[in-house]
Amino acid sequence: MRSSLLLLSLFFLACLILLSFQHNKYPIKTKLLTTKQCIDQYPHNKLEVSSNSNKFLVSYIKNSPKNCANHMFPSIAVSIENLEMNGWIQIISTDSSDKAYKSFIDYGKDIFPFYTLENIFYDGPLWNYTANSLPLNFWKAHLYAVKINNNEITILDGIEWGFKLHKGLDPEFIEPHILTEVEYKNDLELMRVSIKEYTFYTK
Repeated sequence: MRSSLLLLSLFFLACLILLSFQHNKYPIKTKLLTTKQCIDQYPHNKLEVSSNSNKFLVSYIKNSPKNCANHMFPSIAVSIENLEMNGWIQIISTDSSDKAYKSFIDYGKDIFPFYTLENIFYDGPLWNYTANSLPLNFWKAHLYAVKINNNEITILDGIEWGFKLHKGLDPEFIEPHILTEVEYKNDLELMRVSIKEYTFYTK
């Protein structure tokens, strides 16, 4: 009887050791948080950016925690107070050596040219880089709230935000601020040239 119990105990011990080995060999992957989840679950900064008669309400994390999908890069949420709008268009500019990334429209899956059609904009950029190798030095986003009516788009207002990369340092957040008149005109021209499916108007 005692020998049977001893054998049974040894069997269970062997099973536990095997399970432990398999767990370490194939660790369970933790699901990374989305930008919205990251901002909702972690302390974040809040900012109001006034442009013309509009007020952008911004929530952001300068360097996202490690279990967020864009670890160390900024996470941001933007909405506008009391403004009738139904979409966002975002234009990106960088100093990347790749021409495709120097200036482009950052759009969501199957909704070109819009980043999102929701009232709240969420974004969490991510670029691979090392301490000695940078794909770019800056990533700047011009974010526009728009009103869509069939094939017409009215540009309501916009802000700039983004980040900078430095060798050996964490990404540096570019705090959201209003756009200059020149930047606005250049972006409007880019949209009219690049987005033929819509006619653009300004408020």
